[in-house]
Amino acid sequence: MDTTVQTKAVAHPIDSLLILRAIEWLNRAARRHGVKLRQSFQRLATRARREVGRLLHGRGHAQGLRWIRKVRTWLGRLIRDVRREIVGNRALEAAFKVVLERAYTVLGQLPGDKHKLYALHAPEVECIHCPVGDVKH
Repeated sequence: MDTTVQTKAVAHPIDSLLILRAIEWLNRAARRHGVKLRQSFQRLATRARREVGRLLHGRGHAQGLRWIRKVRTWLGRLIRDVRREIVGNRALEAAFKVVLERAYTVLGQLPGDKHKLYALHAPEVECIHCPVGDVKH
């Protein structure tokens, strides 16, 4: 086991940026494999990410949390849409396996959970010391 501490491009586990990355990954995989989606949520999620960053650092904290809930809902809808489109096609199910697993993980993790996913591109990343109650933006 390598215990070398290295800087990685990771986000907080409940970060709206991590949810946005999951949406981007699903859309990229769908385009690559020719899967037709009902809605990509790409522009909506990008705008929401910008709003969350603006609101959470000011007086609009509750409104920022509402935006995060919306983005999480969009990710769930996108996951279900992809699952509907690839069901029964073994080649597509194999191609989307990793992306869907990581998107499910991002969608389901909570602040108090152990073994969180900090980066979609590097799932092996772990937090050395996390304070109780992670950052939610």
